[in-house]
Amino acid sequence: MNKKKKNTKKLKNNKKTQDSKSKANNHPTNKSLHNADKNKEITTSRSNIDNKKQRRQNKTRLIIAGAIIIGLLILWQGYFSKSTGSVTQNSAFIAEVNGKGISYDEFNKELDIFLFTSGMPKAYASQISKSAFLNQTILHELIYQEAVKNNNDISTQEAEDALEKSIKNSALKIEDIKEKLKNENISYDDFIEYNRKVLAMNRQINESALKDIKISDKDVREYYDSNTDSFATGEKIRVSHILVNTSDEAKQIIAQLDGGEDFAELAKEKSIGPSAPQGGDLNYFGRDQMVKPFEDAAFSLKDIGDYTKEPVETRFGYHIIRLTGRKEASATGFDDAKDTIKSQLLQDKQISAFETYLEELRKKSDVKIYLKEEPKKGPEPIAASSAAKTAGLNIPKTRKPIIELFVMSYCPYGTQIEKGIIPVIETLKDKIDFEIKFCDYAMHGKKELDEQAKQYCIQKEQNAEYLDYLNCFLKEGNSDQCIEDIGIDNKKLKDCIKSTDNTYKITENYNDRSTWKGSFPVFNVYAEEVSQYNIQGSPTLVINGVTAKTARDSSSLLDIICAAFSIEPEECSQKLSSTSPTPGFGFSKSTGNTAPEGGCTS
Repeated sequence: MNKKKKNTKKLKNNKKTQDSKSKANNHPTNKSLHNADKNKEITTSRSNIDNKKQRRQNKTRLIIAGAIIIGLLILWQGYFSKSTGSVTQNSAFIAEVNGKGISYDEFNKELDIFLFTSGMPKAYASQISKSAFLNQTILHELIYQEAVKNNNDISTQEAEDALEKSIKNSALKIEDIKEKLKNENISYDDFIEYNRKVLAMNRQINESALKDIKISDKDVREYYDSNTDSFATGEKIRVSHILVNTSDEAKQIIAQLDGGEDFAELAKEKSIGPSAPQGGDLNYFGRDQMVKPFEDAAFSLKDIGDYTKEPVETRFGYHIIRLTGRKEASATGFDDAKDTIKSQLLQDKQISAFETYLEELRKKSDVKIYLKEEPKKGPEPIAASSAAKTAGLNIPKTRKPIIELFVMSYCPYGTQIEKGIIPVIETLKDKIDFEIKFCDYAMHGKKELDEQAKQYCIQKEQNAEYLDYLNCFLKEGNSDQCIEDIGIDNKKLKDCIKSTDNTYKITENYNDRSTWKGSFPVFNVYAEEVSQYNIQGSPTLVINGVTAKTARDSSSLLDIICAAFSIEPEECSQKLSSTSPTPGFGFSKSTGNTAPEGGCTS
């Protein structure tokens, strides 16, 4: 626990060291260049900007909802997981909190409003584990009861005033909110009542757990002096490129450039890459963001306007690369960094204090849970193999299938399929091209962002150790111990995490809630692939560019992956377990696949 809390205090980048106009997912990243189909469009910078605007618009709807309440209780959903009884859906209460009953109607209303304020479609309700969300509802009730007890409750009028104040400088009006609520079948009175309680909870937390937390100038200075490397920015270059299918085409274009033709116009006319409409512009990027042949060629260009005189081959095809800008390495001074450092350190202390507060609150509470959620039935183990082969019929067949598994690192259903797929990877080995990837948002807070950056770097730079690390991590979620036990090069790992954080602005975006997807911080390392495959949640399995639905036991996963071979190797005849692993950490077995495809909820 101490190691984890210490690690959360690493501030890996600084807002002011970043080019605010350069978004990490405006250009093909190392991973996207390596894995995407060259004939498929990668998300353009314009669509990314539009998506961000949409996220801002969505966020306007939930301004009144308390950030620390909604944002952190997700981390505590496992607290009241043991049922103390069993009742039917017709029973009066789904749970009792210190003698106060929570009805099914109240529970369903809170779920609907939570989805609305989080900017998620109502259809997601079918994907959310009721027992997991009930834990959040119980914690809401516990904190609200404390607010009432300590005279921190607020009136309905105060809640309405707060709503009007929060939208004062936006384009929204109260009538707009009422109309949106009407479309979601949520009453305005229920919406105000929900937010009234959230505001009371925030007041209670601010007056108790967070009241005396301060960060001194000395704390900020000590952090800066101990982490000077975190405020250094490496050299960045800006290039444009033209991507074509053959070396001969590329050589012809180089000849046209030698003859004086305009690079941008040729890119618009001839490039098959997604940046063609922008004249091939890829914006600024640093080291370790492109596949190696592309990076080496781009950074070898000396003067602005220089272009490669020979075609540069990557998995996508053949590139002609032109240097259009360069930013030298630099460092952010203390005066520029101190505000961001102070904000981060304060937030870390607040989170720690909030966790302690919830722990103490839980210990003194009397909670009874009556919900006994029926698991969603997956394929019977005996039929899993047949189901997997049927599901694999529409998957393109290749000599060496490309397997991309999108998860969130702390998603119980993501860890479930990871445990199921490890024996498959160990069986097929280099017969497939396999990679764990991550959704473009995290539902489990900063710890999930940190873990995903860590796993990304281990796969990228120490891949031989990755499966051993993942296998270890899935046992108990003890990342630091696994790094030590497996023998991961920690210095190399930290350097990569720092570079990745700077590139994809993981910490910066975490601190800037306007970038979030509803209540969840973004993780943009694989944003292009997420967009390309329309990844909705964790887990999602993609085989040869096609989303594949299957059970999560090793036998089913082996069968559906083997269905993607043009010629099946003998390893596909191996008999693996047809029993599904349990969700979450630990390697016990369950008898079915209880979670929906995509949309991790706890």
